[in-house]
Amino acid sequence: MAKLRKIQSEPADENTLTEIEAVKEQYAEKLRRAKELLSRAVLMEPPKDVDELPQELHVQGFLLHPEFNQVFTLDPLASVNDKPVYWSYDRRIFMYRSDNWQICPKKDPEDVQVDLFEEARWGGRPGLAMEVKCDDGLWIEHDKDTGEWQKVAVQCKGVFQDMRAPMTPPEKPQVMEYVVDSGEFPNGEPPRNMDGVNFFRSKSLAAMEKRTIAWGTRIQGMDEGDDWLQVGDSYLPMRCRGRQSA
Repeated sequence: MAKLRKIQSEPADENTLTEIEAVKEQYAEKLRRAKELLSRAVLMEPPKDVDELPQELHVQGFLLHPEFNQVFTLDPLASVNDKPVYWSYDRRIFMYRSDNWQICPKKDPEDVQVDLFEEARWGGRPGLAMEVKCDDGLWIEHDKDTGEWQKVAVQCKGVFQDMRAPMTPPEKPQVMEYVVDSGEFPNGEPPRNMDGVNFFRSKSLAAMEKRTIAWGTRIQGMDEGDDWLQVGDSYLPMRCRGRQSA
């Protein structure tokens, strides 16, 4: 830091400012590396009373960050601030508690070299959405265009599971044939320019693919009872509606 203070005490010409930024980047890289080594050396503590915690948090209501509207699953091996951590299906987004619940991407959108989960683990409070009042679902989310925080009403529902082993294994969904049917629309006519249904990479409306499947197409997939039809590695929503053809 002595080097940085010495440079900052010099006249602020263009070369000096460039050198200051270079030194800051060096210190930032050293700090990042130190946190990385510390994370490898110190084992993460699992959350306490895992069997009493919600196994999933179902989140809906974000407007500026629709990717946060999804199911987050409890990580049984990790904790932050001695509190549980929940992850999105692809482990790109996590929920954790400091004073209140916060939602944050694992990688910093402005610098993918920065691991924001490690920032939270070692005392930082990163996040693009933050709970304000748990009783009425008031949150704030960050507006990247203005740099301000906007209020938003969010529903966060905890889903508990019986941790005991089931007496009989659950029945595995069977592959069956379905038809992409437009019959639920008035007079069976879908909206103009809606030629079919989009595929999704996961069971989240924020994971829509560009490819579609046309109305009337017969397709084979597995219905797991949650309004999503699994077709290979992708999913189709069943609300508009892929009905069983048999």
